[in-house]
Amino acid sequence: MGIDVFGWRGTSYGTAVRAHGAGDERIQAEAREGAWYALMRLPVSARGVLVTIVEIVTAPADTGPGDVKFAAAHDVWQALGRKPDQPPRIGDDGNPLFP
Repeated sequence: MGIDVFGWRGTSYGTAVRAHGAGDERIQAEAREGAWYALMRLPVSARGVLVTIVEIVTAPADTGPGDVKFAAAHDVWQALGRKPDQPPRIGDDGNPLFP
């Protein structure tokens, strides 16, 4: 995990908000879970990769459980230029579905 993954808050909302937000630990855990999920679904030959999450951007009104995990997984695959056969998708209810 990067040093200041929520640093964007200071630019957007001011330095008082930059520090610690409610639920930050949960959000960081989801980001780690998403990166791990992505790496474990790649071929064994592609797993020798170190991933560092440098920024986590959320929107209180639009970010729900599983959204950060979903985004992190897709970001890892995009960065590596690889994607599994059955990646998670957004369900009809707007929530992420993980196979």
